[in-house]
Amino acid sequence: MVPDLVIAGVPIMALVVGLVEFAKTLGVPTRFAPVLAIVVGCAAGLLVQTMAVYPDIAPWVEYAVVGVVIGMAATGLYRVGSRWIDK
Repeated sequence: MVPDLVIAGVPIMALVVGLVEFAKTLGVPTRFAPVLAIVVGCAAGLLVQTMAVYPDIAPWVEYAVVGVVIGMAATGLYRVGSRWIDK
């Protein structure tokens, strides 16, 4: 049985897109984005399966995912705000 592809209410696909976009801002060439997306997607899928087998780690994984999402949201909010204020 395949568990839902959601961690802490966050769809894995959205998390993968956000992490790949973040990696591109760090200087990862755009041509490597598809490969990076596959690697990050596989890692996230393995993490979901690991959470199903070892439920004791689930809260810690969820805390980490929520932290990543909050960080990505704050970064995006800062960028939008700085663009709006600079105009």
